[in-house]
Amino acid sequence: MNINQLPKTLINNICESNSDLRGKLLKLALAIEQFPNQNRTKNLTKICNESDVSKENILNVLGVYLLIVRLFLSTNDKEFNSRLLEIGFTDNFIETLPLISNREDVMKNLQLSTYSDYTNFTYLKWRIDISLINSTLVKKIPASVILCFNMKNKGKISIEIDANMYKTLRFNVALMLKEFTTIKKTYK
Repeated sequence: MNINQLPKTLINNICESNSDLRGKLLKLALAIEQFPNQNRTKNLTKICNESDVSKENILNVLGVYLLIVRLFLSTNDKEFNSRLLEIGFTDNFIETLPLISNREDVMKNLQLSTYSDYTNFTYLKWRIDISLINSTLVKKIPASVILCFNMKNKGKISIEIDANMYKTLRFNVALMLKEFTTIKKTYK
């Protein structure tokens, strides 16, 4: 989902929602961004039970917070504020986000959790992730491919790429293997 394509009603609902609920969902979004392989169903169920919001609405708002966190990670403070205002978020909502005032800590925590030595992986598996939220969003949200690396230190790393990038990656790896085979045959 693209942050620029968010419905105005969803943005208004987020801006007008309880600040306690917004804080919990932002913390959950940061945790998901930091450790994407962990199961968060207990956290979601707890938040749903504590609030009077349906699980579907909680998931939609959580998706928006994930987009906000990713926008925060890819932009500087000024651009982040202007993009959120441009999308339709209120000044009050942006001021209550604790991201900008804690940029160094947030960046450090998220980068430390994603840094790994990719030369030590033992197994690779992939799957296609098709998110079916509702019929109107299916056309806008493309399928993605998730590559999961199992590391020698028993850790797991997942990389999510869109289908076109996966096709390019697969083609380039096949081309590289073909070149290796050709080189091996010529130097025998």
